[in-house]
Amino acid sequence: MDLIDGLLLALTPALIVCTTAGLAVGLIMSMLRILSPAAIVALALPVTFAMAVNGAIGLLAGIVIGAQYGRAVVPVLIGGRHLVPAVVTATCVGFLVALLAVAICLPALAKTALTFGPAEYGAAIILLLIGAVALAPGSLVASFGLVLAGLVLGLVGLDLATGEPRMTFGIVDLMDGIDMMTVAIGAFVIGDVVQAMARGDTTPAALAPQGNAGSVGAVITKGSMVGVLLGLLPGSGAGLTTPASETLCEADPLDSADHAVAEGAVRAAAAGGARIAASQLPLLALGLPTSTIAVLLFGGLILHGVLPGPELGIKHAVVFSSLVASFGMAALMVPVLILVARGPLTRLLAVPARRFGPMLLIVALLGVYSVSNRLAEVGFALCFGAAGYVLSRAGCDRGLLLLGLVMGRLLEEKVRQALLISRGDLWVMVNRPITASLLVATALIVLGAWWWRSQGRQHSA
Repeated sequence: MDLIDGLLLALTPALIVCTTAGLAVGLIMSMLRILSPAAIVALALPVTFAMAVNGAIGLLAGIVIGAQYGRAVVPVLIGGRHLVPAVVTATCVGFLVALLAVAICLPALAKTALTFGPAEYGAAIILLLIGAVALAPGSLVASFGLVLAGLVLGLVGLDLATGEPRMTFGIVDLMDGIDMMTVAIGAFVIGDVVQAMARGDTTPAALAPQGNAGSVGAVITKGSMVGVLLGLLPGSGAGLTTPASETLCEADPLDSADHAVAEGAVRAAAAGGARIAASQLPLLALGLPTSTIAVLLFGGLILHGVLPGPELGIKHAVVFSSLVASFGMAALMVPVLILVARGPLTRLLAVPARRFGPMLLIVALLGVYSVSNRLAEVGFALCFGAAGYVLSRAGCDRGLLLLGLVMGRLLEEKVRQALLISRGDLWVMVNRPITASLLVATALIVLGAWWWRSQGRQHSA
C-alpha cells in the first residue's frame, strides 16, 4: 500500500511541477557551462530546505536528471545535431534500465543490510572510503589526502560521547561542526564560478558533424551495462564513465573516425545515465553514497530528517517510493523537453557564460546564509570555494573531500558503538563473516585499481 501511495504521490500536480522545474533548471544551468552537475545540485540544496520533503525530492530528482542530460547533449548540439535523438534516448534508456535494476535488487539488499551491526557498517564505510581513493582519477596521494582532510573536518565540533569541543580553536561557530552544505556550495558552486570567470568565454567541444552510431541498440546496451557496474563502485565519479565505456566496449577499429565519435557519444550517454541511477542502490539500501551526486542527495534527505538506509522503506515508505517514482518520471519527461526545446537550448550555448558568474556567486552565498543565519558560514563557504578552485585546477576530485566529511562522522559513530558493544576489542572489526568479507572486497578493489592504472601506464608508454 505504501508503494502505491508513493507512486500516486509522484503523479500529483504539485510534484510534477517541482520535477519539471528541476528539469528546466538542470538543463538551463548545464547549457550555460558554468557549473558541473554536482554544483547545480549543491546550489539547489538551500532551496529544498524550505520545501516539503516530497517537493524537495521532485526538485532534486529533476535537477539531477536535467544536469546529466544537459552534460550529455551539449557537445552534440554544437557539432552533431543529428545525434541528439540518439544521445537523449541512450541517456534515458540507460537510466531507466539501471533504475529497474535498482528496484529489483533493492528489497533483497535492504533486507540483508538490516542484519548489519555497527561493526559491519564500519567495515562497509571503510570499503567505501578506500575504494573511492583507489578508483579516483589522478594521483592516489592527492585522493587519499582529500578523503583524510574530509575525515578531519568531520571531527570538528563537539565530541559525540563526551560533548567536549574538538578542534574548534575557541571559535563558537565551529561548535556545531562544519556543515556539509557549506562545503558543497563552497567547493563546487563557488569553485566552479571562479574557474569559469577566470577562463573566460570558450566554445564547448563539438562532435564530428558527420557519422552515425551504427547499431544504436547494441551500443546503448553495452553503455548501460558499464554504467550500472560503475554506479555500484565506490567513488564512481563521472570522470570514470567515458574512459571505462571506451575501454570495455571498444568500437570496431575498422570504423571511420566519425562513426567512432558518434558511437562513443551514444555509449557514454547511456553509461552516464545508468551510472547515476545505479548509484542510488547503495544509497537507498545501505545509506552509503558512492558518487558525488549521491552524497549531495544523502545530505538533502538528511536536511529533512530522512536517513537513507535499509530502514528508509520501513520508516519513510512513501518518501522512498516517491523518490524512485520521481526519478523515473523525470527520466521520461526530459527527452520530450529536450527535443521540443532544442532550438532555445542551442541558442543558450551562445550566451557568454561569465556574465552569469557574479549572480550565481551571490545566489550561492545567500543560500548558505539563509540556512545557517550566520555570517561565519558565508566566510567558511568562501574559504572552501578557494580550495575548490585550486583542487579543480589541479585535476583533483573535490567529491572525495565531501565524501570524507559526510562518511567520517558516521564512521566514528559506528566504530564507537562497535567498540562499546565489544568492550574495546578491536578484533570485532575483522573477526565476523560480513566484516571480513567487506575488508577482503576492499583489498580486491585496491588490487583491481592498481591493475587498471598499471595497464593505463603500459598503454600510454
